[in-house]
Amino acid sequence: MKKQIKWNIRSGAAATVTISIDKHERTFHDDFMGEIKKEAAASEWTIRYDAHVAGHGDVNGGWQHPLTTNNVPQGFAGQIGHLGFTTEILEKIRAAVAEIEASEDWKKHVAAKADAEKADREYYEHQQKMKKAMGE
Repeated sequence: MKKQIKWNIRSGAAATVTISIDKHERTFHDDFMGEIKKEAAASEWTIRYDAHVAGHGDVNGGWQHPLTTNNVPQGFAGQIGHLGFTTEILEKIRAAVAEIEASEDWKKHVAAKADAEKADREYYEHQQKMKKAMGE
């Protein structure tokens, strides 16, 4: 699932922010020149923000920058990487994120993350119980 928000910046260039669920798909190569594509466990998925300005390319700064509303340049309500935007665009981005968070894929992520945290907690509790039983 991908959502795009498009607008023109002050210079007139077209800006696009793409918001999607990053399933961290990896490609593995086998000994027979074949490819196997595998996505990460659902608990490891993230929401990805990609910013692009026509004529300037990707303006994420080479890294995956999240949406931020702190310490943004004067006159802007938020930014992703090097791309700042107004309150109107920020609200459109937040609406797109809310729509993605309401999707079945994201609900699968939330459930898988809760299951993983529960398993971690149970493991830690068992480990502490065994240490106590062993006198450590």
